[in-house]
Amino acid sequence: MNEDELKIFLESMPDYYQHLMSNPKSLIARIYGVFKVKMEDIVPVNLLLMANTIRVENIERIVNVFDLKGSIINREVQITKATKNTSTLKDVNLQIIKKKQQFYKNDFLKFKKEDIDLINLEIKKAVDLFQKFSLMDYSLLLAIEKVVPEPKQESML
Repeated sequence: MNEDELKIFLESMPDYYQHLMSNPKSLIARIYGVFKVKMEDIVPVNLLLMANTIRVENIERIVNVFDLKGSIINREVQITKATKNTSTLKDVNLQIIKKKQQFYKNDFLKFKKEDIDLINLEIKKAVDLFQKFSLMDYSLLLAIEKVVPEPKQESML
């Protein structure tokens, strides 16, 4: 964080805090603090400490993680054999993977209507907050996980 970003963050902090208190399902990352690190012979640096937004009980269920910005310019990570399922990919990677998956299956990204409505509502609220401070840079962190079907219960009739 440069000094201008720090100033904007500190000015927006009361509204950011109020937003999170009023919207517990907000998709905005939780910020724990901002720290200035000073070391001898090095320019001081401001660091932002944020919560991990991926909340999966079993990390092995994660298929992919994407940092989405809605652009294709410089938005691809080269995937190698060393790329882990938890490595953060970008917008172009999502398009490529989705095309490969559609060849086999049509349900690469499947959401319930109520989940789509909730996500859209929370994004709208976040946009309203960011707009108040003329903030535009954003990312949507999307983690795709395997859904384990619930066991079917036999009818007692």
